[in-house]
Amino acid sequence: MSFAYPIFLLLLLPLLYTLKRRSRPTLLWSSIALMILALSNPTIPSQTHTDQPRSHYIIALDLSYSMRATDLTPDRFTYAKNLIRHILDRNPRASFALFGFTTHPLILSPTTSDHRLIQSAMEAIQIDNILSKGTDLLALLKRIATLPDKEKSLLIFSDGGEDWDPMQLAKFAKAHAITINAVGTATRKGALLHDRYKQPLRDASGHLILSRLNPNLRTLARQTGGFYADYDQVDLTLPNNSTKGSQTRTQLRQTPLFWIPLLLAAILFLLHFVRLPKRLLLLLPFVAGSADAGLLDWYYLGKAQNAYEDHRFKESAKRYEAVKNKSLPLELNRALSYYHAGSYKQALKIYRNLRAKDPIIKQKILWMRGNCEVKLKSYESAKEDYVKALALGSNPDIAHNLKLILAKHADHRDMPASKTSEEANKKAKSAHKDTQNPHQKEHKKKRTSARSSSQAQGGAQGSSNRHSKKSGSAKAGTFSHPLGYKAYDTINKGYIDETKPW
Repeated sequence: MSFAYPIFLLLLLPLLYTLKRRSRPTLLWSSIALMILALSNPTIPSQTHTDQPRSHYIIALDLSYSMRATDLTPDRFTYAKNLIRHILDRNPRASFALFGFTTHPLILSPTTSDHRLIQSAMEAIQIDNILSKGTDLLALLKRIATLPDKEKSLLIFSDGGEDWDPMQLAKFAKAHAITINAVGTATRKGALLHDRYKQPLRDASGHLILSRLNPNLRTLARQTGGFYADYDQVDLTLPNNSTKGSQTRTQLRQTPLFWIPLLLAAILFLLHFVRLPKRLLLLLPFVAGSADAGLLDWYYLGKAQNAYEDHRFKESAKRYEAVKNKSLPLELNRALSYYHAGSYKQALKIYRNLRAKDPIIKQKILWMRGNCEVKLKSYESAKEDYVKALALGSNPDIAHNLKLILAKHADHRDMPASKTSEEANKKAKSAHKDTQNPHQKEHKKKRTSARSSSQAQGGAQGSSNRHSKKSGSAKAGTFSHPLGYKAYDTINKGYIDETKPW
């Protein structure tokens, strides 16, 4: 045991001197001594061990002319940047490298776990300064093959460009231990390309140039053992791709014990001034038993909060179960822990039993209910909850979830599970932190830099929701620097000789 503020123990010296000179210890003097001991805040040190993934991905952003098409809002290039930004936010412990490519690849940022550098390099790209128009995935793979990593996980954001042989590229990737993961940032319907004067572009034969998503991108990813996702079905939580497993992180925690001497001091202080009948003393074990349940709430709340922050969501939910004094914020946190742990049935059961008068909280409950129901493939119930949530106030993310469900059912296709919006997830985290006091019901709001749709921290795959399509600026705290002319010279090399630039 140690003391957080041992300086307060010096107050025991005059107390001991007084007792030595005047009288023997009494209940009052003992109470004062215990209060001084509580001020020193005795603690018990403990260690927690958590596993942190060493994920490493190489992000390749397509900078070809076709990425300026507007079948995604506002255009493919901006939409892809937003997706990358959200992936960086959802994978804070992973490290990334950033490449841009057209017919020539260019490294924009080396491997780093400082995501601000990645965002800074990405925001520094001036798309109008890129003159090369084509897409050469083979040139990109050849550049990635020169990296020193033995195994390389490549994450491509591209519309796929023109026709190429996926088997040939897959063979090259396997030979150089490159796993290709791809996000198709274009629609199958496609869009016409326009010049800077907003006039439709035509090829050498005078035909309009229509750019669509290249289906070979899916084949290439699957042939190399990677994953493929369409632009609206991206799982923002990336799997751990480290061959070395996880890195164990040891954290030292201090468990406070000040409440024990403070409780004893309060009892002795009361006994000094109040004379209780002897018969009432027989009831003390029962009173202490009921009081102990409430007094230990702070302990379970602290354990639940620590487990939640360490991504041990099942343990966090169990700790919340042990809290006796239930409150709305605490129940929201318990349901959120179950959601992150993938226990969607338990989370849904809690959300269905919650009642709130605040329309914002009520809308959040209905929103999360809908997300749980989509995970459980109860799409009709999810649709009803999304409609009820929208009746409490406009929310573009919920509206897009509802629209996505209706569209999928209309097309008679399989409906993937929905994702909770990043904004809702951050607000839920804020509410989670507010319940360290079980009687506190006020939710704190966190400022979000960009609205996105992301999976709640459970990381379950096969989900769908809207990703924010606003370009926006970099997050607060990032810094921007322009690319030098040599960088543009590298990526624009040979643009005059392009035979099929589209």
